[in-house]
Amino acid sequence: MQRLPLPEGTPPALEVWQLSWSAPCAPVDVHGLAPDEAARARRYRRPEDGWRFATTRRALRRLLGERLGVAPATIAFSTGPERKPRVRNARWHFNVSHAEGVALVALSPAHAVGVDIERTRADVVTPEIESLCFTERERAVLAPLSGQARLEGFYRHWVAKEAALKALGWGIAQALLRVDISLRQDGEVGIRVDGAPPVLACEVPAPAGCYAALAWSFDADAAMPA
Repeated sequence: MQRLPLPEGTPPALEVWQLSWSAPCAPVDVHGLAPDEAARARRYRRPEDGWRFATTRRALRRLLGERLGVAPATIAFSTGPERKPRVRNARWHFNVSHAEGVALVALSPAHAVGVDIERTRADVVTPEIESLCFTERERAVLAPLSGQARLEGFYRHWVAKEAALKALGWGIAQALLRVDISLRQDGEVGIRVDGAPPVLACEVPAPAGCYAALAWSFDADAAMPA
């Protein structure tokens, strides 16, 4: 597990940690998990998905335990609006994202956080999907691009958009078009969100074939407008 460097200007309290593995182990190891987490790990149809969940959850518990000064197994989780997970009776915020053999864990004591990592798939980049996911302005930015540039543009927009929605705790399916992303050369991301408090974001280093982004907000319970 390694802490990733973030662009200059990112609040110093924000942390993003990367886990990676070459192949999952079987059977799923649920040591150190709460009963509901162990049950969830075992419910996955594919053993590798259960292994990935259990491994990432243990890493999250370890990181939070170090910051809270408690045993990782004693940490309790609850859910907020839109069922966003949170630490019960503690101010630390977190978010997790997976992409096959890699996972990211974002932490902050002061900001609601969202993180997303995606492994690229060329078959996902279609006009039909873009019309469902991206605003008119975002589609205009992508329209002149082709080939690898189009693939990169699609995923850089997508991970920033999903990270912002996760930071807000808004349902992704209901709010994709409320978020408008502007990519910048310095790794920072411009975000305009319809009916939300300010959200900031940056791109995050990712393994080859992946793109990732981090977003943060001071409002952990921003209600999604009707």
